[in-house]
Amino acid sequence: MSRNLLKNGDFEGGWTHRSIVFPTQGAPYEAERGEIFTPEGWITFFKHGLPVEHDPDNQVGWAQPEVQVINKEPPFLDPPRIRSGKRAVKLFTFWKIHDAGLYQRVAQGVQQGMRLQLSAWAHAWSNQADDPYTSINDENISLMVGIDPKGGTNPWAESVVWSEPRNIYDRFGRLRVTAEAHADVVTVFLRSRVLWPYKHCDVYWDAAELVVQEIQVAEEAEIRFDPAEPVAGEPVQVIVQSESAFASVGLTVLDPTGRPVMAQGGGHQKAGAQHTWQWQFTPPRAGTYTMRFTVEQGARTVAETTVAVKPPAVSPCRGTPREPYKRTYVLLPPGADRRWVQAILDSGLWEQERWTIGASADDAGIGDLDDRTVIAVNPAAWPDDLAAFFERYYPGVTYKPLNVSTPAELREALREMGTPR
Repeated sequence: MSRNLLKNGDFEGGWTHRSIVFPTQGAPYEAERGEIFTPEGWITFFKHGLPVEHDPDNQVGWAQPEVQVINKEPPFLDPPRIRSGKRAVKLFTFWKIHDAGLYQRVAQGVQQGMRLQLSAWAHAWSNQADDPYTSINDENISLMVGIDPKGGTNPWAESVVWSEPRNIYDRFGRLRVTAEAHADVVTVFLRSRVLWPYKHCDVYWDAAELVVQEIQVAEEAEIRFDPAEPVAGEPVQVIVQSESAFASVGLTVLDPTGRPVMAQGGGHQKAGAQHTWQWQFTPPRAGTYTMRFTVEQGARTVAETTVAVKPPAVSPCRGTPREPYKRTYVLLPPGADRRWVQAILDSGLWEQERWTIGASADDAGIGDLDDRTVIAVNPAAWPDDLAAFFERYYPGVTYKPLNVSTPAELREALREMGTPR
């Protein structure tokens, strides 16, 4: 590898307010925003507006992030938000989603035909609560780095070569991508994409580097998997083959969040000109795993690839009813006391119909039954849309809202309902 071709790749410099807005409808335009402190030498970019294709209910749309050059001082020391040096970059939205990041056009040191490698260290904090040490470990925030070999400045152009999107939470992980320059200038991108408007949608970037990659054609390796489509919780064989006899080989396995997963093995076999090494690991969860085959005690990565691990098959349903039956569940709202339960009993319908009484929406909807009815008492008292909840998680439920002001009104309303259906 050679010197870093980026300006202020370590983010130790100052900042400007430069940004480019990419409206979902209309042409991109430059803007200077007071909430955006772009690291010197870079430009902030972000998508803005509606629609949100994966979430039509989001009527806020893709939002402008806030950007800061942060110093190695509280509150960024515990947990650590700076990987090296004294500064890093924080980009975030609050109760909003974003598709945003930083870009830089690089001409000095670049020539057409060069093979370039971009890398950067990053992690996210994605949470509904205020605990800064723990993220909701899902796929809400995807991180990636990209190179436009043509030097364009549109992050969503087809010419951009992107790294595999990764969900890296709570501690830094490294992102890499390589591309061959098609001109004497290229553009590099550091990008994060948020799917759901959690309270905290924070991303931290540090130590970005663009270097000329030294290609060693004689040293190539192929990584494959057995089974080819792994399943979470089941062992996976990782098989590396090459015509080169490498020394001090190793395999690094990273889970979807960038955390290392233990792999055992590394045994070597030779058949003719072909060298083979094998490892085994068990993926703990579904998602995209990264494999790096290294040599010389980890000093150099020869091959890198990813594999998609599928979730385990759903086990047969436990608790299937012995025979079909009808069930009606009277669902009481949060905060209902014994007076509301007594009102249901006083209506006479429990003795007559043996309806189920409870306060759990999941308990009301669950069950492998063809005939399920939920009578939801005062559904507006629930924090979420109760009708949408049952439609999404327990399809097939007959949902009946019942709005009353007092237990006495509930008793009379149930009496008037009589035998259901």
